[in-house]
Amino acid sequence: YKELLGISCHELFHTWNIKAIRPAEMQPYDYARENYFRTCYIAEGITTYYGEYLLARSHVRTPAQYFEELNTVLRKHYDDAGGQNLSLADASMDLWLDGYKPGVPDRKVSVYHKGALTALLLDLTIRQLHGHARSLDDVMRRLYEDFGKTGIGYTDEDYARLVTEVAGRKMQVYFDKFINGTAPLQEPLDRALHTVGCQLLVAENASASEGVFGFRTVVKNERTEVSYIWPSSPAAATLTVDDEIVAVNGRRVDMNLQSLLSTEAPHYEVAVFRQSRLLVVDLVAQPGVSFGPRYAIEKLAEADDAQRAGFQKWLGWEF
Repeated sequence: YKELLGISCHELFHTWNIKAIRPAEMQPYDYARENYFRTCYIAEGITTYYGEYLLARSHVRTPAQYFEELNTVLRKHYDDAGGQNLSLADASMDLWLDGYKPGVPDRKVSVYHKGALTALLLDLTIRQLHGHARSLDDVMRRLYEDFGKTGIGYTDEDYARLVTEVAGRKMQVYFDKFINGTAPLQEPLDRALHTVGCQLLVAENASASEGVFGFRTVVKNERTEVSYIWPSSPAAATLTVDDEIVAVNGRRVDMNLQSLLSTEAPHYEVAVFRQSRLLVVDLVAQPGVSFGPRYAIEKLAEADDAQRAGFQKWLGWEF
């Protein structure tokens, strides 16, 4: 039910953002070929942000429930290193190439997840500039008035212009860094969250396979398979996605991988099946290096009056 609410709100928001407010490349729709466009971070990223945010603002979700959903978006964004290699705008163009399917590892970034986080950053930035008298809501209203109602398709330049007009200041740095570039979001997002009495926390990954050795697994039909490998990790040197891990230091893997990798041994001999061939590879930890940190948004333990007021104006809930 919780997931149904989020999906329903997301799709309802599309009534405005993509059905009425369309990119120029989709005005009109062309069902005979792919409609390549660089603004999917608006069409899907902003919609993903509002899909959960509006549920909190309308008191369907509590702030704690909303943060749980935001933290899921954070986890999915930071669990993929593609954000370091491809901008949101370029990822928008690539959406038609492979859609939701995994492509080249760590090549692309999600227009849904990073798009939602950049929308959150923009919303809080505009609110800070105008004491919550203006927000991302005003940008979306302008898009609807200028483009949705008129049947004119918008471009990325149109969107940037409206953002600048609503913000009342030049916003080129935001677009250069986070939309057309690959600058990290962590510090600016944390600063923006502080204005509404919240913070972005970072903690080490407690999973031995992920945090120490840099690989994630999934269990399929009682088989433990490698599903993701962090770049430059110990696992990157020896494992491959889809490897089936069958033993660690001679002990069978049977829903116990984390305990087998948590003995603090200097290295581990890992037996895997790779394309039906049995191989034994070494996993050696890198001292002082960890992977897959966990990110979470939480309220500050001590917030001042301005931060508490900002929280209420942003979410519609008392701090």
